[in-house]
Amino acid sequence: MSRVLVAKPKLSLRERLSPLLRGLLRKSATTTLLVTHSFSDAWTLGDRIYILKDGKIIGGVSPEELAKHPLRHGAAELLGYYVLPARSIDIDKLVIDGLGVLKVSPPHGFSRGTLLKAAFRGDDIVVDPQVNTGNVLEGKIVDIVYTRFGVRIHVRIGKH
Repeated sequence: MSRVLVAKPKLSLRERLSPLLRGLLRKSATTTLLVTHSFSDAWTLGDRIYILKDGKIIGGVSPEELAKHPLRHGAAELLGYYVLPARSIDIDKLVIDGLGVLKVSPPHGFSRGTLLKAAFRGDDIVVDPQVNTGNVLEGKIVDIVYTRFGVRIHVRIGKH
């Protein structure tokens, strides 16, 4: 008879204490100000997130609202989004600097020629020629970097 051993990853002290602290804060119904450099802690413990950026306080919204609309609250770059200048050329098409024309779902209807910012995260990108997402860009892989989170692929978009 053979045995299969499965190793359970050990949770860090922070991962074990966060739910306990969140429960205590909610139960006490006490307003608490937590100052942290950890977005993970802010997301886990906060009902509202405020961000100090360039000496100004921005945000003041729920973690869900901040995640859904990081550009609206001026926090996209801080949350790991790439932010590029864009211009609408039709109700559902943008020209994005460095990428070209992409099809989008219009936010609250913008008119042709409107200057915008486009935000996306690296994990929004699918590198698979078989997947038809509607926005397919051709590029050349110029570097592959292995990190503790996975693989970072550097691609030059457009004419090589």
